[in-house]
Amino acid sequence: MKRFFVLLLICIGMTHAGESTRQTVDKRLEVEVAVIRAQTDEGVNTLRTQYLVALLRLDVQLRRNGDLDGLRAVREEIERVEGGNPLEMPMPPMNGDLVRLQEVVRAQFAEISRKETASLEELAVRLAQVAEENVRTLTRENRIEEALAWREWSNSLRPRIGLTGEAPPQPSPANPPQVLTNEAEIQKEGSQIP
Repeated sequence: MKRFFVLLLICIGMTHAGESTRQTVDKRLEVEVAVIRAQTDEGVNTLRTQYLVALLRLDVQLRRNGDLDGLRAVREEIERVEGGNPLEMPMPPMNGDLVRLQEVVRAQFAEISRKETASLEELAVRLAQVAEENVRTLTRENRIEEALAWREWSNSLRPRIGLTGEAPPQPSPANPPQVLTNEAEIQKEGSQIP
């Protein structure tokens, strides 16, 4: 969370710097995405280790029970997991205990993936808000080319960090635009526009 705040401060503080600002933000974005991905990798590696320990325990149990078919299935799964194959795509199991283990691993892997996506979404939303503020500021200053460059940067953000699909709906602003209903309000507000 602290990283996001620092990133926002960098973006806001450099609103007027144009291309070099976007490059700076891009570099910081790479760092933030790398941190999120490293946390995900750490979670997956921990899950892989826990799964292997559980498989080895099941191996011992099946060997003691004399379950040859179950033992072969577990050993194939151990080889598959030790070989670095993805945890989310387990082999078709033949043993009920192995099925239950794989279901637990799939659920835990899904949770790790969900957390990564949520972190990336949060980052994308915050940066899109900063970019949109830059667009508004630059537009007010009649720096249209820079505003368009920030808009383009914002539009390319989600795919660049690996998010697919549409951005989630944003909450309504704290101060929604005021709707002017009568002619006097419209003229009064219109006279205040520079």
